[in-house]
Amino acid sequence: MRNNQIKKLYEVDWENEKNSTSNPHSVAGTINDTILHTQEIFDQICDKGSTVLDLGCGDGKYHEQFFPNYNFVGIDYVNKKFNEYKNNKYFIHDLNEIPYRCLQKKNFKYVMCIEVIEHLIRPDLFLEYIHDKILTKLGYLFLATDNKDNLDDKINNIDISIYDPRLKQFTKNRWTHGHIRYFNVKSMYQLLDDVGFKILAIGGCGLSNSPIADKIAEMNQKFFNIDRTRTLKALGHAIPQYSPSMYVLAQKIIN
Repeated sequence: MRNNQIKKLYEVDWENEKNSTSNPHSVAGTINDTILHTQEIFDQICDKGSTVLDLGCGDGKYHEQFFPNYNFVGIDYVNKKFNEYKNNKYFIHDLNEIPYRCLQKKNFKYVMCIEVIEHLIRPDLFLEYIHDKILTKLGYLFLATDNKDNLDDKINNIDISIYDPRLKQFTKNRWTHGHIRYFNVKSMYQLLDDVGFKILAIGGCGLSNSPIADKIAEMNQKFFNIDRTRTLKALGHAIPQYSPSMYVLAQKIIN
């Protein structure tokens, strides 16, 4: 690489990612509207004490912080010093390597996958495996992933498919070099539909990582006394196709 300064940025970015031991959702005190949307949906579809499979669970700490009413089975590709809580169980496995033998062919009614699918080599095979082998009949899949059509990138003329750590000054660290797949609302809908899922809901999220949305929320709080979280959630509902991330709730339907 001819520019040694940029080369150092790449190397530091890689080391920070490699040495990370915590799921970003587990940072206490951070307003994260993705988690708020997830809580809202799971409260609608799950009974208290239900078991949820979390594919790409990080250290599992955010389960305890944000979802204490459920039990989790989690899988992540490296040992992230898993947090043990209640009846939660965690396994180390690369999600690209199908099947997930650690699950011992168990089926689940609820599967969660937050900010993971963009890291996978074959997202189609991943979703097909969830649909055909993991979910029970009428089981639910909730996933969230970055949106390549988000408003911040369009305004700043950014292409997040370019691997450049300098982009983080514009994207508030929501982008990493580990992202190898990029989706928008239309392509995500098509992918899930092709696999055989029935899409029940699509919405925008990740607004807490949007400088534009953050400024709108700040102004609403300052001039109208509207809580920041309320504004961020409302924007996700209003402009899902332009939010930094998107969430999808889908269901396995057997005819």
